[in-house]
Amino acid sequence: MSVQSPGKPYWNPYFAGILLGILLFLAFFITGSGLGASGGLNRMLVFFQNMFWPEHIDHVPYLLKMAGGDMNPLNSWIVYLTLGTLLGGYISGKIGNRVKWETNRGPNTSVHTRWVMAVIGGIFMGYGAR
Repeated sequence: MSVQSPGKPYWNPYFAGILLGILLFLAFFITGSGLGASGGLNRMLVFFQNMFWPEHIDHVPYLLKMAGGDMNPLNSWIVYLTLGTLLGGYISGKIGNRVKWETNRGPNTSVHTRWVMAVIGGIFMGYGAR
């Protein structure tokens, strides 16, 4: 039986928000575009689409800009930013003793219902982000 030590305290949300705002401004100023996860995840999906259905990529102008011909959709800074965000979040969670398998939910919501609603919400958010 293992006992997990309590996590480190969270940052002040106002301080973290100010730092995030500065980071987003600098990213926009330096790269000319903002930071977002949908671009990196989209390029990863296009990579797999190009592996199995390259003829589909060649018929969709939006996808053709990312993976047409000899282009590799993973050859973009946003892909590495997305992967770095996932890895950095995991490392931060490990350092702060906050990594564990759990499903946060209300007292009247089953785990299954929580996951179904999360997937539905994620689909809407993904559609809206693109």
